[in-house]
Amino acid sequence: MSEEKKKHAYEIAEEFEWQNVRIEKTSLGYEDHGLLTAVIHCQGECWSQGFGCRNLANPAAFQNFVSGVLKALRVDSWEQLEGKLARVGKKKDAGLNGNIEAIRPIVDTGPIFAPTNDLETDSGLYE
Repeated sequence: MSEEKKKHAYEIAEEFEWQNVRIEKTSLGYEDHGLLTAVIHCQGECWSQGFGCRNLANPAAFQNFVSGVLKALRVDSWEQLEGKLARVGKKKDAGLNGNIEAIRPIVDTGPIFAPTNDLETDSGLYE
């Protein structure tokens, strides 16, 4: 982040409504429009939604997204994500149709990965 002080995880956590999910599968590759995309497919109690970042063609954005997810969920490889329990955050005012904007371990004491639109300069990982 530029000159402002980076927030801590507990400050970021207050911005979201958190729900438990199981990661059903992951996708990493090129979508129909030729954009390099990474998606984590999350299954909630009676809903499912993907968490991901489009257009990861920029190497810095790709590295920040993948490493942010791995660090937040405390795994060493993308393949270890499948079947993992996690908590996902949607903005408090987003309602039922809001997008997943953050992910963290199932235990609320861990780091939070809440990527911004500019993954080239900010990792989005809050500890």
